[in-house]
Amino acid sequence: MQNSTSNISLDQKFWDYFNEVPNTTDTVMDTVPVSEQGYFVCICSTLFAVGAVGNVCVFISLVRSRRRKSRVNLLMTHLVVADLIVIFIVIPLEIGWRTTNAWLAGNTACKVFLVLRAFGLYLSSNVLVCISLDR
Repeated sequence: MQNSTSNISLDQKFWDYFNEVPNTTDTVMDTVPVSEQGYFVCICSTLFAVGAVGNVCVFISLVRSRRRKSRVNLLMTHLVVADLIVIFIVIPLEIGWRTTNAWLAGNTACKVFLVLRAFGLYLSSNVLVCISLDR
């Protein structure tokens, strides 16, 4: 005697598992207390403000310097640009995600910002490696 579930192929069961809509009321952020989310947003906002002021000042001083352009100045300029990408793209994305827990900008913007997020973090770490190798 066959039951009714054996009529569904194994392949169909596999794809049904991945196509089912998740329960949106059961998210990780619901388990994190609101006070911890507030601390995270406050810390990231402070890092954003301090990092933006500091890196913009360093960038302006490197661009305005009249002395001979050296390898160190070039590497420092690249490090500042990488840090500015992290400050102005990665940190606001993290703050926005923690406060809303949803992506509201569409699929294309999601893909672009995820690429920029990864690019900024890899660029920053790779420039630091180049600076250490240069030293």
